[in-house]
Amino acid sequence: MRCVAARLVWGGILLCAASVGVAQTSGGYTIQTPGQLPTYVRPTYGTGGYTIQTPGQLPTYVRPIYGTGGYTIQTPGELPTYVRPTYGSRGGYTIQTPGELPTYVRPTYGTGGYTIQTPGELPTYVRPIYGTGGYTIQTPGQLPTYVRPTYGTGGYTYRPPGNR
Repeated sequence: MRCVAARLVWGGILLCAASVGVAQTSGGYTIQTPGQLPTYVRPTYGTGGYTIQTPGQLPTYVRPIYGTGGYTIQTPGELPTYVRPTYGSRGGYTIQTPGELPTYVRPTYGTGGYTIQTPGELPTYVRPIYGTGGYTIQTPGQLPTYVRPTYGTGGYTYRPPGNR
């Protein structure tokens, strides 16, 4: 799955790492991958958005686009990524960086989950694991990945295939 599609979950950090712990703090969230520096997700006061930053790296800003229901994701010096609602009977979102193909995130009716797809690529399915508060993430022909709540932290644990 492309990381741009995963940006709906804390800027792609949660779904693109190998093993992640997320803890809620008084000022936002701390995302920690074993052996890596923590990433902080904090509200950006006055904008209605968030700042995502790892020590020593440029911050990524997630800001709402007022009046559209969408938002922009941008790191200084890079092109912004736009996330906009897809209007019509299916709903969902369109994620696009200028010059790239859009990625579509649409509800998968009957499953309570979503289908994430970029034209020309296989779809990725995100489905809830009922009774656990978690999700499975799977692309056809690959083993599923599990995202489950980490009880007592207010966060989630990401478990790649073969690591239950």
